[in-house]
Amino acid sequence: MDVQPTAEALIEERERENALIEEGWRFIRVKWQHLSNPELLMARIMAAYFAAQQAAA
Repeated sequence: MDVQPTAEALIEERERENALIEEGWRFIRVKWQHLSNPELLMARIMAAYFAAQQAAA
């Protein structure tokens, strides 16, 4: 397994994410702390879902 510098890995990850966004994918970034408030997390997920539906219409 090749290990790459953090900066390079972050750049490659951003490029992959941007390619998916350009194809219509949406992302929600979740931290461990968000799991302690499942209602708020569900609201964020549903908001992103409905926004994606609106954008696709």
